[in-house]
Amino acid sequence: MCGRQFVLDSGRMEIGNRPLCDKCARPMYLYRRGKGFLRFRCSGYPKCRVFKKVMVEEEENDLLYS
Repeated sequence: MCGRQFVLDSGRMEIGNRPLCDKCARPMYLYRRGKGFLRFRCSGYPKCRVFKKVMVEEEENDLLYS
């Protein structure tokens, strides 16, 4: 109806504890997943251009990819 596609039970885990931006204190959103790290971007982007890289253990990172 709206032209968008949705997937039920994609198997991806939600990020529970998202960091807050150091500059404007807004919540940050997951921008990129990598081997051993997660990269977040400020929800105020492009006005606030703060990024944060958070290192994660391999086991936890594997769960995020499933």
